[in-house]
Amino acid sequence: MSPDFLDVVEGYDDLKAVIKRIVVNEEPIHVLLVGPPSTAKSLMLMEIERLPNSVFITIGTATLVVSIHRVRVDVPMKVWVFAAANRIDRLPRELLDRFWVFNLRAYTKDEYVRIVTNILVKRYGKDPKLARYIAEKVSEYSLSASEAIRYAKLCNDKQCVDQTHESLIKYLLRT
Repeated sequence: MSPDFLDVVEGYDDLKAVIKRIVVNEEPIHVLLVGPPSTAKSLMLMEIERLPNSVFITIGTATLVVSIHRVRVDVPMKVWVFAAANRIDRLPRELLDRFWVFNLRAYTKDEYVRIVTNILVKRYGKDPKLARYIAEKVSEYSLSASEAIRYAKLCNDKQCVDQTHESLIKYLLRT
């Protein structure tokens, strides 16, 4: 495990300690992170994705079916499941019983700007001023770290950020 594992997640020090113990444990323990948007759920999952041999799968409301020429292959392996959800009221108790469920609180706007700036500098190599600029632009309409990361992947200057922001406001964010 990298020494900077989970360091971009602000707060939750007790939970981060539990997750660190889980990922090095010899036996699987499954974790479900629950909370409204902007609670660091996806951020923690992105950090777990950085671990060697990890596989990150996003599944929404669609059904996932995998079939390869009607051949079934059983491969024995240990799997640790880390998942996130905004709410769990529609999930069966039998499913929830398989997870440790952690309920998270949303970050404030100031925390969001500080955290996202840190992520964009540490994980995406952005200049601190540009990273903060992106975080502040995104915070005008969202507190999603994933949204700011998309900007960081696309833009290397403020002009690009502004143009992207204007287009998002004009086309994507209309209600």
